[in-house]
Amino acid sequence: MASGAGGQSWPTNQGFDEYRVGILETTDGTLYPESMRRTGLPESVIEATQPQIWESDEDGTLKPVRVYDLDYRRQVEGDIAMPRAPFIASHAKDDEPFFLYVGWSHVHYPSGASEEFMGRSAAGAYGDMLMEHDHRVGEVLNAIDAAGIRDNTLVVYLSDNGPVTHEGKDDDYLGSSAGPFRGEVGGVLEGRLGARDGPLAQQDPRPQKQRDGRHS
Repeated sequence: MASGAGGQSWPTNQGFDEYRVGILETTDGTLYPESMRRTGLPESVIEATQPQIWESDEDGTLKPVRVYDLDYRRQVEGDIAMPRAPFIASHAKDDEPFFLYVGWSHVHYPSGASEEFMGRSAAGAYGDMLMEHDHRVGEVLNAIDAAGIRDNTLVVYLSDNGPVTHEGKDDDYLGSSAGPFRGEVGGVLEGRLGARDGPLAQQDPRPQKQRDGRHS
């Protein structure tokens, strides 16, 4: 994910060498064309606001490569994972360390699991999406293993938004808890957002004594 389509905020202007299968706006935007048509807005306006998938060219300039609509919503998670394996394999051979940031789209609203995962979860549409996300994260971890660098790679998994307390099967949400914090995503209380409200997991190959913040 990235903040806006302005050049200053492009990942390639913030230290990244390349950007692949990027979403520069909220995934909610995949719903906008449908709702705009219902209100009678002209197609020219709808087309101008249609979310896109972005990628960088050789000089780091970001360009739209395809429309990000509800149909592609169901495919995008696999496409986000796909180029990571060759990237990892290529850079694993270098003497210098590398940094890879993977901006997943799941499990953001609206739900959209690929055909491979549709109907596989007892938790409905949201569960299908979560199952696919777990699988795609596993593909990246498997690529690290295949490259032979698991024992020399730090993996950090982080989620940003707080929970949604609404519960219901076959919905875009599955109720969860903000723990000791009040509220949920979209509200004004402390449980609404922030990394503290989402999961944080690490795969750290370093000995425990080197993880106390005094070693690098």
